[in-house]
Amino acid sequence: MKKIKYLLSLLLFLIIFSLVSKPQVVNADTGPKPSSFITIKGIEGDYVSCFASKKADGPNFTYQDYLEYGYDHPEYNPIMEYEDDEGYKWITNYYICKGESTISFTYFCPSEFKIVIYQNNELLIATEMLEMYAFSTYYEIDFSTGTITTPEDIKVTKTYDYSSEILNLILRIVLTLAIEIGVFYLFRLYTKHNLRVVIIVNLITQIFLNFAVNIKFFYSGIISAIFLLFIIEFFILIIEFIAYQFLLKDKKRYLISLYPLVANLLSFVLGFWIFIYI
Repeated sequence: MKKIKYLLSLLLFLIIFSLVSKPQVVNADTGPKPSSFITIKGIEGDYVSCFASKKADGPNFTYQDYLEYGYDHPEYNPIMEYEDDEGYKWITNYYICKGESTISFTYFCPSEFKIVIYQNNELLIATEMLEMYAFSTYYEIDFSTGTITTPEDIKVTKTYDYSSEILNLILRIVLTLAIEIGVFYLFRLYTKHNLRVVIIVNLITQIFLNFAVNIKFFYSGIISAIFLLFIIEFFILIIEFIAYQFLLKDKKRYLISLYPLVANLLSFVLGFWIFIYI
């Protein structure tokens, strides 16, 4: 029991370390960038939409910057002059839309923003403040729910695809467990005691690993998630190597030493492939 307590204590430390370390948004010029994708529904005819923010970070610019520095893109549109009492103003670009459309901000997206709609060169409506709640943020704005007179009347829904993330998570856990147990049998380590130990240890490590990586992916994107995957896999290899030395019985010690190396290498490759491509 003491050995299992030590194992759980080490895993608890890793869990706390992963959760209290604040996810960092990656703004480097390489790799994926924090992005927002907004689907607009329920507006008839042509209209113009844009993101509005209180400040323009990085390469973004306001209408005042546009006039001062003589930008030649985009072509002038009245929506560029939008500015409200809260300080939200047009930044960088606008989108010519018709019917259901999806607009996106994929480079230095502001963490807080409004979506502004112009029709016939006049303000139609602006949403209340929206925020980036994930590395890749998705909203649906539906104007077809009734009479829209104020921002509060607009139906705004977060549409992040949690179901595919959950399926991917379950698939990684199940398949990596299958590989670990398959290698366990190939190494002829089977006894009822040993099988129980391997299942318990792998349930703890694989569930922790995959939940931590998914959380990191949600908040900080795929590069940060892959980096965390490498770090936790290294610690899991050490933990399993030590745990099996103490907990597995009645088998050759060199097989018990080699087993976690082979099993973790194979499960890491499979888990990495699933995470990237599925």
